[in-house]
Amino acid sequence: MNWNTLGHQCFVSMSAIVNHLLRQKLTPEREAQLEASLGTFYAPTRPLLETTVLEYRDQISKYARRFFHHLLRQKRRGRAFRLVRVYGAVLFCGYSYS
Repeated sequence: MNWNTLGHQCFVSMSAIVNHLLRQKLTPEREAQLEASLGTFYAPTRPLLETTVLEYRDQISKYARRFFHHLLRQKRRGRAFRLVRVYGAVLFCGYSYS
């Protein structure tokens, strides 16, 4: 699916996946699935239009923060801070599209 043309469907799908995974016991496989799900927006295969980014960035950054805090609660600090290095501004200041 393409965020630029099917943004609402992409968001609903990603939200359902992330919510489900965050309710499960954290395993390396689930961590990878969470990161891949969020990556559909933060590291898309096709560049996102600025309007798409502006429409969904705040909602998706909340999921990224939840994942970060979930990792911290599970004592996965190394993984959490690797995400900060990769998505640092995203986790704490919103998605910077430039």
